[in-house]
Amino acid sequence: MVAGTGQDRRALLITRDDIHVEAIPGGMVDPGETVPAALRELREETGVDLSDHRRVILGRDVVDDWRNSDHAWIASTSALYLLPAPGTAVAADDALDAGGFR
Repeated sequence: MVAGTGQDRRALLITRDDIHVEAIPGGMVDPGETVPAALRELREETGVDLSDHRRVILGRDVVDDWRNSDHAWIASTSALYLLPAPGTAVAADDALDAGGFR
């Protein structure tokens, strides 16, 4: 998610609590969920609800991930949400820090 314009433009990142690195918020969909339902993960990690916003799909691909196995691979969809101004994010679930927009 990117919010603001020009030099005031910010991206929302979280610090993952499992590996302690910054990451784009989001996560795995549960069985039976559709990709838009993955917004649930964003809401769980940051408290930000984008369900009423339009997304731009940036890409879909199988990605290198430590959870890959001989029988399962991680498929990732990257989406961009453009918002007019930064909002408030609060770390929750598996996010150690949401820290707002950076």
